[in-house]
Amino acid sequence: MNKKVQFNLIIALTKDGLIGQNKVLPWKISEEIRLFNQLTNQKNSILLFGSNTFNHLPSIKLDKRQIIIIGNKDQNALNTVLKEFASLNEFLNYASEELNNHTVWICGGKTLYETFPNELINKVYCSFIKEKYIGNSYIDLKVNFLQNLHLVKSYKEFDLYFKDNQNVEIYETKP
Repeated sequence: MNKKVQFNLIIALTKDGLIGQNKVLPWKISEEIRLFNQLTNQKNSILLFGSNTFNHLPSIKLDKRQIIIIGNKDQNALNTVLKEFASLNEFLNYASEELNNHTVWICGGKTLYETFPNELINKVYCSFIKEKYIGNSYIDLKVNFLQNLHLVKSYKEFDLYFKDNQNVEIYETKP
């Protein structure tokens, strides 16, 4: 029997698609950070970051978590990186062979969100920030993973939307 890896995408953005300002989040919403930690800090979870996003992470607790980055980490970055891959394709090949029964959380940034194959995404967790912010990094709101989301819960500063792509075949690994 083949074992499987599941890919979940998690993103926070404003209603106009803003995700960043100079490579960092333009907002500091503790409730949204708590939600991120709660969702992604599970057994057999791996956080997947692009190198720019990883190298500019705010001081959120990522200890005890397995992290994979696409690109090169900054020399001063946390030493919690499990693996680094030069390309997304290289990572996907690794995932298909090595990540049995793991959940990989696609955590950004923009390039990773835009290039990750939509057909492999099993679940999407999307926090739409209610307030307007100024920034310089936007996601196209017409991307596939942002379509057909359903409101799960309203918080004071953001709304959580969710989508479960039940028709998606979970990426199978070799036996």
